[in-house]
Amino acid sequence: MTKIISVNDLSYQYPDADRPTLNHISFEVNAGEWVAIVGHNGSGKSTLVRALDGLIDFKSGTVTVAGTKLSPESVWLVREHIGMVFQNPDNQFVGATVADDVAFGLENAGVPRPEMQQRVQDALEAVDMWQFAEREPSRLSGGQKQRVALAGIIAMNPSIIVLDEATSMLDPHGRQTVLSVLQHLRRSNQAPTILSITHDLSEAAQAQRLLVMDNGQLISEGTPRAIFSDEQLLESTGLDLPFSTKLSQQLAKQGLIAPKHYLTDDELEDWLWQLHLTM
Repeated sequence: MTKIISVNDLSYQYPDADRPTLNHISFEVNAGEWVAIVGHNGSGKSTLVRALDGLIDFKSGTVTVAGTKLSPESVWLVREHIGMVFQNPDNQFVGATVADDVAFGLENAGVPRPEMQQRVQDALEAVDMWQFAEREPSRLSGGQKQRVALAGIIAMNPSIIVLDEATSMLDPHGRQTVLSVLQHLRRSNQAPTILSITHDLSEAAQAQRLLVMDNGQLISEGTPRAIFSDEQLLESTGLDLPFSTKLSQQLAKQGLIAPKHYLTDDELEDWLWQLHLTM
């Protein structure tokens, strides 16, 4: 498979810090893959993705994106491949209307107006926000704002979408709406690579692979099933158990023993339904 991101021996320490925020990090991401980066607050997750986009001036290690080694000279070329969605969408709004905001990046890129208008509409329809195209962004709900921020990235059609705790401020419905949009994108013909930073392990379970960070180090990586089955790892890194694991533990106290391997929410629901049919 084609490698779209390659990080080799990356280290970084903030000037006023007493230890590195990133400590010899190395990993690769395949094109079209969804990778979730998890870890407790202060583990280095956000600093890591900021390094990928050239937002911090690291001195040790290398970052290569879509075949281009990141450097001060190549940073704008690298950024053409990456769309970032941050925790607070208000910090990303620049347009007077929703449509204006989504069009902002396209205008800067010199996209012809007819194409720009179509891409704006397509992106807003993809996140179910076209009906709000003429609305002021400040009058939207938190979930709607985050969908508009995501639409602005979709319109630019980057090969990599990075979500930095982008769903942490949303209610469950808003979070699921954003995740559903990402799942839809992954089923498209030009599925983007997705990097999502999250502390919500139920959300991380939707990714194909997890990177687990602790104290600036990458301490484990694997499928959600492999990571979530390692309760000792989750406990040592201060990560909460996914909802399905917690429910399985409560069911066990009632004498209903689920399979020992990790079950996603859907798999646990299927298992409970089959169990119900045999009772």
